[in-house]
Amino acid sequence: MKRYAQSGFSLAETLIAIIVGSLVLASVLVAIVHQQRFYLVVGDITETRRDVEQVDKILAPELLPLNPSVGDIVYAGSDSLRMRVFRGVYSVCDKKLMTDVHLTVRRLTPTGRSFNGDSALVYSRGTLVEMDDDHWKSVKINAIDSGTCSDGATGWTAIVPGLVGLSSQIPIGAPVRVFAYASYWIGQEDGYWVLKSDVLGSPRVLGGRLMPVSESKSDVLSFQYRDDEGDPTSNPNEVVDVQIAMGAVGDAATTRGGDVYEVSRRRVLRLRNAEE
Repeated sequence: MKRYAQSGFSLAETLIAIIVGSLVLASVLVAIVHQQRFYLVVGDITETRRDVEQVDKILAPELLPLNPSVGDIVYAGSDSLRMRVFRGVYSVCDKKLMTDVHLTVRRLTPTGRSFNGDSALVYSRGTLVEMDDDHWKSVKINAIDSGTCSDGATGWTAIVPGLVGLSSQIPIGAPVRVFAYASYWIGQEDGYWVLKSDVLGSPRVLGGRLMPVSESKSDVLSFQYRDDEGDPTSNPNEVVDVQIAMGAVGDAATTRGGDVYEVSRRRVLRLRNAEE
């Protein structure tokens, strides 16, 4: 009887195949781990940058319309700022003198709204005796309701007690800047430094996680103020430049055992409406 040789792998060949396969599988796993690690770091960097940009986008629009010389900045601290937050710009389209002055205004800015209980700066042309006595009159807004302008257009009517005796100095067409007071400061939330504000009446978080509280608070966000000579000042009425230094630290290490990713942003705002 003939015997036929049986084909197959020897033990040595099988071991070599297992070793090679294991090496290939290990290489694939290493590539997957590195890829996941890469996406983790990139995602963390993106989120960290977003947190900084969020603070920048919140503060920049609030600072640009300020006029420090008329008291728009109330408190200028290194880690906090209190100022007027403007709601919108209006113009006087009708007025009536009753027990109090009733002003009807129309909106000039697309984002403007009427806010009962807020304040406003109303333009006054003064007595007309002096050519340079025009000024902004600060008033409190009460009892806002829908109204009608003298030309039939829709507006808002507000009772303005602070204008009693000054009604004749407020011309039709006078601009009105509606504002509320708000503070911005760095506070703690869930173990991180965040930007907080009472812009809506009660403290709330506006900016995302900037740094863990183990990091220095001064590295998170700081305000620096300069006057028209470029010198540092702590007088809110002298502020012309507001410099905002911001920083944020992510959670993912860029390399094994390395430091966490850090990004900083410096924003210099030249305040508008400052007296020359």
